[in-house]
Formats: sequence, C-alpha cells, structure tokens
Amino acid sequence: MKRRLIIAATMFVLYAVLMAVAWTIGTEKLSENDCPPALLPVLNVILDEVCSNIVKHSGASTFEVDVEFLSNPPSVKLTFVDDGAAYNPLSHEDPDTTLSAEERPIGGLGILMVKKMATSVSYMRQHGRNFFTVVKSNA
Repeated sequence: MKRRLIIAATMFVLYAVLMAVAWTIGTEKLSENDCPPALLPVLNVILDEVCSNIVKHSGASTFEVDVEFLSNPPSVKLTFVDDGAAYNPLSHEDPDTTLSAEERPIGGLGILMVKKMATSVSYMRQHGRNFFTVVKSNA
C-alpha cells in the first residue's frame, strides 16, 4: 500500500505534516503489515529530521512524503520528494563524532542519525526534483 502527502514547504506546517504522516503509518498499519509498533518512534525521528532539513535548507516550495509498506522483509519505505536545490546528503562526509561539540563543525549529525537508524538510504535527482528514500525494516 502506498500513500502520498503533498505539503507546502514551510515551518508553519511542519508539525502538522509530521502528525499526518505518523497517523498514516500508525501502530495499527504497522501491525497489519507485520511491522512492530516499536518502529513508529524511529520513523518519527527520521520523518522529523528529513522534513526539517527540506523545509530549512532546500529552498523547496513544496515537498511530498510517500509512505509505502513493503512485505519482504516487512518494512516501511519513506520517499521524500522536493523541488528545492539539488543536494545529495549522502555525498558528504559524516561528521567526526569523536570530536567535542566545540571542535566539530555545525551540521551533518541529523543525516548521520537517519543513516544509522535506517536499513537503507538512497538519493537521486530527476526532472529537477530531489528523491531521498529511507527504508526501515524490523531488523
């Protein structure tokens, strides 16, 4: 099953977006698709981080979040599509977390967190749009 939400890319609507997507996924939908309800908080963190980055940094006028339940293995696939500036968050070096906060440049920790929480992440640019896909499975 696939669901799509198309959202104006503003901080004003960000909380509503997060709530709508969390409701779309919901613990009941997770269970129906053989995903444990414990996956929901992880998905919420991923949603918050990626949506916030799109709104704050991309210059997009709108963005979409596609939610898809996959069966083998049971997992949730989130595809974020925006019309902002081309930017591949996976092409940048991960921040050095061994450095203190004072020594480390600002930025990159959120995407690092998403990469560590996800089963897989991918990026592509097509037809003037960014496609950032995150899959999270039971494992």
